[in-house]
Amino acid sequence: MLAASPREDGGNIGAMHRHDAAYVVDIAVRVFGNPAKAADWLDRPSVQLGGRAPRELLASEVGARRVEELLAQIDDDDRLHSPPTRGAR
Repeated sequence: MLAASPREDGGNIGAMHRHDAAYVVDIAVRVFGNPAKAADWLDRPSVQLGGRAPRELLASEVGARRVEELLAQIDDDDRLHSPPTRGAR
């Protein structure tokens, strides 16, 4: 799960954490396991994003939030479909 960070102005309206390009790229690297795979995904058009490449959407907070949500879905799907780890109950 993604960590929450407070807004600098102390407010909390819709601000669970930041939605900037560098943050989303960091999430992509974590989800895909390495920078090269993350960069490939960020530059490839996505049906889920209306045929746009995720990197194109990182210029706005709303777009970055959409890309982050898609990465969370991918991460959840990977966990759901991966074989159980040894010792897991």
